[in-house]
Amino acid sequence: MRMSYPHWIQFRGQTLGLVWQTDDEAGDEGDTDGVLVSKGQIVSARTQEDFLELARQHNIVLEAGNPEPQNLDGIEELLQLPASDDTCAQLLNAWNLLGDIARSVNASLDDRGPEADKCYDKLFYGNNLPSITPPR
Repeated sequence: MRMSYPHWIQFRGQTLGLVWQTDDEAGDEGDTDGVLVSKGQIVSARTQEDFLELARQHNIVLEAGNPEPQNLDGIEELLQLPASDDTCAQLLNAWNLLGDIARSVNASLDDRGPEADKCYDKLFYGNNLPSITPPR
């Protein structure tokens, strides 16, 4: 079942709402995460009320989302900081979201290949997720 979540982002100094979608039952179909698109355009919201109207227009149910915006402004500056769990998480979350957005409009970020995969894996393992790095 496709699930939809309101997702706020901070981008170019503005706060914008996207409807992020996932289908955890997709199994081996690959990555099916994306954002809501209508007529080839990314659907966005400026207010919580806009989200309610989008849900009505597109006949979707919005699950509870994170009210804090994901800050995409200056994300590249994080690369200059010392490695930390927080930095890895922010970079990985941005990478995943941007990939989901690109996939939604049939675009490519050219974010796959041997070098990119090595960077992605470093960020992923740098998050120290309990399922990957159990407590000692």
